Amino acid sequence: AAGTYNMPATAAQGEVIEIVCDTAGAVVLDCPANNLIRIGAAITSSGGTGSSMASGDAHKLRFRVATLTWEAVSVVGTWITA
Repeated sequence: AAGTYNMPATAAQGEVIEIVCDTAGAVVLDCPANNLIRIGAAITSSGGTGSSMASGDAHKLRFRVATLTWEAVSVVGTWITA
């Protein structure tokens, strides 16, 4: 559903999260302080967000402990980082 979803405050190396936007409303992923979300060349600010507003958008993120970054390994549609 549309809304803001908090990423885990702590994660293990290689932990995976999959997100599928099944609504026309905004889906916002909010990462904790000092964490980042990388989608291709786009990267959030520390504690930033990744957002989608199109039904059918999806992505799969894998956590990298060394950089505290959720890195996209699969992306469908357009996600905006902030």
